[in-house]
Amino acid sequence: MSAHKSEAPANDEQHVVHKSNLEDFEREGEVRYPFLLSYREVKLLGIAGVGFFLDAYDLFIINPVATMLQYRLYGGQPLPPNLEGFVKAGANIGSVIGQFAFGLLASSSPSNASMLLCRIV
Repeated sequence: MSAHKSEAPANDEQHVVHKSNLEDFEREGEVRYPFLLSYREVKLLGIAGVGFFLDAYDLFIINPVATMLQYRLYGGQPLPPNLEGFVKAGANIGSVIGQFAFGLLASSSPSNASMLLCRIV
C-alpha cells in the first residue's frame, strides 16, 4: 500500500491519494486470459477443495460404514430400518452441529486460536 501526492491544488494544500489493493491486481496494460490462474487463486482453490473434502467426507463414507455394520453386526443380513436411518441421520445431524459449533467458536475467539483448534480436531 503506497500513497502518492498529486499536484498541489490552488489553495496550496497537499492532497493525499491512497491506492487500494485491488489496483495491484487490475493492471491496465497486462492482458490476462481467464483460464490462467495466479498462485493466489490456485492456493485458494486448493484450500477450498481440501476444506470441502474434509467437511463432506463423513457424509460420503456413511454408506460403506452402514454396509460394514451390516456384515459385522448382523452377519450380512440387512440392518433394521430404524438403525440404518439412525446411523445415516446421525452423520448429517453431527455435521450440522459441528458446523454451527465451529462457526460460533470462530466468531467468538481470535482467528489464530480457532484455526489452531480446527486443525487439531
